[in-house]
Amino acid sequence: MKATTLLGFILIANVLFAQKSEFTFDENEVQITQIEFKKKIETKQFLYTVYENDTALIGKIAKKEEFGTISKKERDEIIIALKLSTNSDFDDQKPIVINFFYKPTNAVKGTCIDHYTTDKKFKKQMKKNGVVQFFITEKNYTYANNTFEDASDQIRQKLFSHNFQCGNYIIIKPNGKFYRKVSEYNQDLILENLKRLE
Repeated sequence: MKATTLLGFILIANVLFAQKSEFTFDENEVQITQIEFKKKIETKQFLYTVYENDTALIGKIAKKEEFGTISKKERDEIIIALKLSTNSDFDDQKPIVINFFYKPTNAVKGTCIDHYTTDKKFKKQMKKNGVVQFFITEKNYTYANNTFEDASDQIRQKLFSHNFQCGNYIIIKPNGKFYRKVSEYNQDLILENLKRLE
């Protein structure tokens, strides 16, 4: 079933049976119509998430991948949050990769976080290339295998505000340039994407 068909079914079912209000937002948190929402999804440049609270059904989209620049102040705040969460002092003048994981909605044995956090060859390759890398989970999601919980919730708020399962990552260079990928990703492309920032 196509994603847009599924989205339409969810939205219609909730309106018919729960009488909840519907709100759809673009990648900049600006409210848009359902038609605009659907058009953006169909471009394949965006992912969407739909969730509900007590009174509304909310749909949000995010770019699958994004290049940009953060300010020195924003980068410093992220470094402080990382040092707090990991209880470590690291060389913050190297490129930083943050792999971020939300708690899976379905409790399954062996989640995709296992794949990313247990690949020793990949970790060595990152270290060899002068990259500081972290595996961070959302606040209140504790996981083994060298992961750290986002204790202050600042990493999620500043970098990964949309809940996309099976991992997300961001590369941040010392000059503030970044590349972000949301949802499932290929680890082997991280170093390639780092080169795209030069």
